[in-house]
Amino acid sequence: LNQTPYVLILDNPFVGLDVASRAYLNDQLKAIVDGGRTQLILVLSRTDEVPDYITHVVETRDVRVLPKLSLSDWKACQGAEAEIGDAVPGERYHGTGTRPEIVRLNKVSIRYGQRTILRDLDWVVRKGERWSLMGPNGSGKSTLLSIVCADNPQSYACDVSLFGFKRGSGESIW
Repeated sequence: LNQTPYVLILDNPFVGLDVASRAYLNDQLKAIVDGGRTQLILVLSRTDEVPDYITHVVETRDVRVLPKLSLSDWKACQGAEAEIGDAVPGERYHGTGTRPEIVRLNKVSIRYGQRTILRDLDWVVRKGERWSLMGPNGSGKSTLLSIVCADNPQSYACDVSLFGFKRGSGESIW
């Protein structure tokens, strides 16, 4: 960044950052854009992460690239789609608990020596839910995800089910 590149492409730069780090990175990217010497292209998975200093949006949907829109036109389209989705009964999931379980953790505890990272955690993620794990760096977010993805060696000692199957039965998160 100190060399002031002509183009800077970042793929999901806010993923995995805590609130303070996201705000800091956002301020740094805004400063780059305001400097006017570097073109910034952000590849984002979440529509709510599009910063206000972005001028244009190209969205992909259903394996198609949609037309380029100004940020204001794109936001107007997002608002119209949200209103339509809200008006159609059954289109949105409101946590009724009737959808199939994707992830279930029962009394999961993770310790490293004397330090307890997670203690007796119960967590269920159902199909159609969208979760946000928040907390400062070091609070256990990555450890929790490493248990779900079986990247943590302690995950097989825990009571974890994926897609209704208890961990260890040959299932894959992918």
